[in-house]
Amino acid sequence: MARPPKNDDEKRSYFTPPARLTEEENTLFHELVLQSGLSKSDFVRHAILNKKINVIHKKGFAFSDRQEFRALANNLNQMTLRFHATDRPPPSFLADLLKRIDDIITEAVEE
Repeated sequence: MARPPKNDDEKRSYFTPPARLTEEENTLFHELVLQSGLSKSDFVRHAILNKKINVIHKKGFAFSDRQEFRALANNLNQMTLRFHATDRPPPSFLADLLKRIDDIITEAVEE
C-alpha cells in the first residue's frame, strides 16, 4: 500500500543548487553532516533555517581518514584475492604492513 500524499505545506518542491566548496570546506561539511546524524539535505535545511544542529563528537576517524582507510582496505582485499587465486603466499612485508595499520587504527580509536 502506498503512503498517503503529503499536504501542500509539507511538500518540498524547490531545489537549491549545490554550493562550490574548497577541499577543506568540503571535508568539514561532510564531517559535520556525519557527526550530526542528518542527511545532507536535512543538515543544510537546518543550517539555513537557523535551527540548532547537535554535533556529536565521537572517538574515531575523521571523514577523510575513513575514505583513505576504505581505499586501503580495498587494495588489501584485492591483493588477498590475487594471492588466493594464484596460490602464491603473500610477500613477507605484508605482515609488517598489517601490524602497522592495526597500530594506527588502535591509536586513532583510543584518542
